[in-house]
Amino acid sequence: MKIDIEFTHQLRQACGLDSVQLELDGPVDSCQLVERLVRQRSEVLQDLLLEDEQLRTGTLMFINQQHVPWNQPRAMADGDRVTFMSLISGG
Repeated sequence: MKIDIEFTHQLRQACGLDSVQLELDGPVDSCQLVERLVRQRSEVLQDLLLEDEQLRTGTLMFINQQHVPWNQPRAMADGDRVTFMSLISGG
């Protein structure tokens, strides 16, 4: 199963990646996907995406343009596109 993962502007700048493609064996849900992504790609992604073993506050995950909360994992399917977006704050 292949999953395309993209990062929006703030996360893209912080991690230095526009997008990645993960090839996975067997079924995974959205939480397991994030855990595998940070394990396979880098410690930088872990610091950017995860906090206390869940998605960092202020980071949103979309699967095929639909928001997926961390506490409501969704089964992943071949060809899904996952987007991580960091909320903007400041004034």
